[in-house]
Amino acid sequence: MRKDIVEIVRRVKPHVEEVSMTSNASKLMELACDLKEAGLARVNISLHSLRDDKFKEITGVGKEEEVEAGIREALRCGLTPVKLNMVVMRGINHEEIEDLIKFSSETGAVLQLIEFQELENGVEYYDSLHYDLVPVEEMLAERSERIVEREMHRRKIYYLRNGAQVEVVRPMHNSTFCKYCTRLRVTSDGKIKACLMRDDNHVPFVSLMREGASHDELVEAFKEGVRRREPYWKD
Repeated sequence: MRKDIVEIVRRVKPHVEEVSMTSNASKLMELACDLKEAGLARVNISLHSLRDDKFKEITGVGKEEEVEAGIREALRCGLTPVKLNMVVMRGINHEEIEDLIKFSSETGAVLQLIEFQELENGVEYYDSLHYDLVPVEEMLAERSERIVEREMHRRKIYYLRNGAQVEVVRPMHNSTFCKYCTRLRVTSDGKIKACLMRDDNHVPFVSLMREGASHDELVEAFKEGVRRREPYWKD
C-alpha cells in the first residue's frame, strides 16, 4: 500500500536498534533485497495455508504462489529470521500443520503456530474455530532434537529432527505468556496500548506529539503506558 516503504525503512533505521516488518509477502519478490539494503533486518509473514483454495478462502485473494516466492526471496536476500505466522483454525487449516512444518524444513523459515484468540472481532467464531495447540506442542516435543525457551514470554522453540524450527504462540488462559510480556503497541488512532486483549487502558501519544509535547512529556506517556500494564490472563 505504501509505494515508499523502502524509503520509510531507510529513514527509520538510523534512529533504532532494529527495523523489522510484518508482511503478507505479496510484494517481497520485488522488494526484499531493496528492503534489506535499506536496513530491514527481518520479516514476519502471514501464511495460513499452502493450498490455493484455502489461501483464497482465508485471504480473499489467490496469490499463494506470489507469497511463497516472496518468502523464498526474503530468505535469499538475508531477511532472517523469516518467520511464518500461521493462525491455526479448526476445520479451516489445522490439517495443514504438517505441510507447514515440511515447508519450514525445506526453506529454513521459522514456523509460528498461533492460537486462534477470542479477541473482540473473533468472539462469535471462537467456539467453532479454536484449535487446542497443547497436543501439538506435545507432538513437537517428541519430534525435537533440541528445545530452547525464549526469554520473552518463556516461549519454546522446537528444533525438529527434520530441520524445521517451530514456535507455538499460545496466549489464551496462559498466565506465563502474560507475565513476561513486554510489548507496547500504538493503535491506529495514536494511543499506546499495553495489552493486545484490552482496550480500557490506552494512553494518548500521537496527539501529544501533534500538540508539541516536550521530550519529557512523551517519556512520561510511555511510562504511564507501562504502569497501566496488567496481565490479562492470571494464575
